[in-house]
Amino acid sequence: MTHIVAIAGSPSDNAKSTELIRRVFLQLEQAGFTTKLLSVRDISPQELIYGAEQDSPNLKKVTQHIERAAGVVIATPVYKAAYSGALKAFLDLLPQKALAGKVILPIMTAGSDKHLLAIDYALKPVLAALGATHILNGFFVSDERAKRDQFGLLSLDDETEQRLGEQVELLAASLSLALQQEIEHDINLIIWSIYEQQIFFSMGSITHINRYFGGSHGQHRFCRWRSLAERNQSGLSKIRSSDHS
Repeated sequence: MTHIVAIAGSPSDNAKSTELIRRVFLQLEQAGFTTKLLSVRDISPQELIYGAEQDSPNLKKVTQHIERAAGVVIATPVYKAAYSGALKAFLDLLPQKALAGKVILPIMTAGSDKHLLAIDYALKPVLAALGATHILNGFFVSDERAKRDQFGLLSLDDETEQRLGEQVELLAASLSLALQQEIEHDINLIIWSIYEQQIFFSMGSITHINRYFGGSHGQHRFCRWRSLAERNQSGLSKIRSSDHS
């Protein structure tokens, strides 16, 4: 299955931005994705401030989860017209191109709509610096549209709920398309290899294909093929229609 991680950029465990991640995960899990929530709290304050050693167990665990992921959701409150300082310290610890080849969904919450452009002028540049090239438009919501009821539960108005759902659908569709393109690339490689070696339907070609799907790497390829076959093809039509709109 396709794996997605999220990075909660608020130091507070009950922040609105973190609750939005949980809503996003619920929709993604219903669509068949696996998810993992990471947080700036996963790294000790000392490591965030003074830097973590390369063999830091906390940093290794975080990095491994991000490496496995095909998509990354990054959510943060707006602090001083930008993302949280804790998130910046967290991102600074990641490898140079930690987000390369991944689909990114940025999410920001703020006290007012005055910070509507914070995703574009503050958050997206640092994500691009980490190698991200496929960054979705993202989701921004102010306190006026994301309120807590008397029980402390987060409530979104209908229009905001719809916008969030659309971004999640676009993330899922983008991941499905990326997976299809990766598998098509693998298919082209094996076809070219067979052609290059002038292997036809013989014992030689069967051996070659067995080698391609054998071992741990081969099992991973097979899982990707099966995942694509099981993925709802409506996702592909959604992103393609979005590209033409």
